[in-house]
Amino acid sequence: MVLTEKQINGLNETERQVYEYVVEHKEKVSQMKIRELANHLHLSTTTISRFCKKLGFSGFSELKIKLNLFSMETHAIGEEELHPDFDYLIRLNSQQMKSKVQSLANYIKDSNELIFLGLGTSGHMARYASKYFGMMGTTSQAIDDPYYPYIDKDYTGTVLVVLSRAGATPSILERMAYMKKRGAYIVSLTNTSQTGVAKNSHFVLDYYVPKKEAHLSDVTSQAPTILLLESIAHHLYKLSA
Repeated sequence: MVLTEKQINGLNETERQVYEYVVEHKEKVSQMKIRELANHLHLSTTTISRFCKKLGFSGFSELKIKLNLFSMETHAIGEEELHPDFDYLIRLNSQQMKSKVQSLANYIKDSNELIFLGLGTSGHMARYASKYFGMMGTTSQAIDDPYYPYIDKDYTGTVLVVLSRAGATPSILERMAYMKKRGAYIVSLTNTSQTGVAKNSHFVLDYYVPKKEAHLSDVTSQAPTILLLESIAHHLYKLSA
């Protein structure tokens, strides 16, 4: 079941909880009654019905029909072996996302400085981005240390690309505000347009993948971030060719 970027951004926190469960347990949900799903998620049947209608279905019954059809199609072509976040690849290939990536590449091309910012796993992504963009001919810097010194200067002409899945890390938000106040153009690659990072950015590329944990660690896929970064780098390469 693939949702558009607009549909995902239109879901509230409770509805995203329903969506994540449905995506992870398509076959199970297709055999459940609405009351069973509501009880399992500790929600009301009204919430489930509202979720279904928000996605364009007449109700839970029509959603189950769609899930059954999706299951038959994927089994027919063997997609059950693919990564569960495969849905994102389809959204990345949408015309809307392509236009946003092209627009951002054009803006970066005309900038004076490019900086990638991230901590933890996103810090690894920041370093990867800086290296990859460099190999594609675009010089940049990566900041992955929360104690990296603040430089009091005019950041007009600087593009700060913030990588943060959850989009709520205080030190990230503080550095964003510091550089934004001094003229930096803030771009965020984050899970949804509702995160704190997204709300404080000039330009947002939001992907959506369900959060995953294993052994008390966040193991949510970074594939969307990598794909977006590489796509931007390739567009920049084409613009400079």
